[in-house]
Amino acid sequence: MTNMLKRQVFNTTSEYLQLPPEEDEPQRIHIGYKLGSIDLTNTIDSIGGEPSSGCMIGTEHAYPEATLSYKGLGTMLYSVQIIRSDKTFEEGATTWPQTKVTATECALQFCVNAYNTVVDNGRLSESVTASWSTLDPASYQPYGISEDEIVYWNNQGRDTFIYAPDYLRTDLEIFIPEDDRANYNISGDRRFGLTQNAIQELGQAFHDHAEWQNHFEYPQTVGTKANREEILYRSENLTATFQSVAESITSFLRDNSNLTQDGLAQEWSIYAQVNWPLLMAPLLTNLLGLLFCALCMLQTRNLKLDPWKTDMIATLAHSLDMKTRDQLRDASLRGSLSKMAGDVNVRFVDGVDGLEMRKAD
Repeated sequence: MTNMLKRQVFNTTSEYLQLPPEEDEPQRIHIGYKLGSIDLTNTIDSIGGEPSSGCMIGTEHAYPEATLSYKGLGTMLYSVQIIRSDKTFEEGATTWPQTKVTATECALQFCVNAYNTVVDNGRLSESVTASWSTLDPASYQPYGISEDEIVYWNNQGRDTFIYAPDYLRTDLEIFIPEDDRANYNISGDRRFGLTQNAIQELGQAFHDHAEWQNHFEYPQTVGTKANREEILYRSENLTATFQSVAESITSFLRDNSNLTQDGLAQEWSIYAQVNWPLLMAPLLTNLLGLLFCALCMLQTRNLKLDPWKTDMIATLAHSLDMKTRDQLRDASLRGSLSKMAGDVNVRFVDGVDGLEMRKAD
């Protein structure tokens, strides 16, 4: 769009304002940049940041025919044309003749998007794979009104999506061409409609700012709000800014729709592979241990004995016989208790006074 800018030089203020020259008017050179119906002009000695020095100017349109790049765009909702100076001028780093000036035109339109949607670990991510804005010419047509009334309101400049129509209309329909339906595996004659109420609700959001040839500038006149103008001027990427606006409107339309889309959902299932040969040895050991415990309990029950478990008092009550204790004491005096204890085997025998441990022969 910058290559469509026209650079103009005026020698006097009257020449710039296209007024009759004044007598003895001082020569004050103006340098301006023109795009369509707007121009950004400053004198060669202008200092950025002053109220009299313009850094940006723009205009808004609701009619495709008023744009430079979007003529014939039947689904256009809103467009802007903007001329901006580089930030170096506002900061006073460059003079006006040295400052880089760029031009941009952006537009919002109704369209149908095809999405590639993926849910991974409960997180939704999607990307636009294709977009269509082919308008069915037979849609969004007025009814209940005469042809003369339609011509009258069109002549009043009311036949746009921005302004609320003064008559009822059928739904706006955008369809996907047959070739694209085959390429993207879309079944059926897919037509997507927008009701007149939905269009009017969106258009009302832009109604206050999209008057025909409505100009805005930055810095703004003292006492006026400059939120919109400053956002546009400070934006590092106007295309990305308008893309964000378009995504917000899209989310609004999708959130307020009760339509759902069937799809295929996949869920992870975790399986553990067991190496049974490797586990046989520890399993066999555990089984033998359980068998030994079961036999011990069975033998204890058959002997009608109370299980001692870790009861040391019960163990002492059935300690070694006197002969074995004397042998251990003698070995302790000789300093060979450990060797003696290692060589002694004892067992429980059923004595006169009950079970006791005796040295095995």
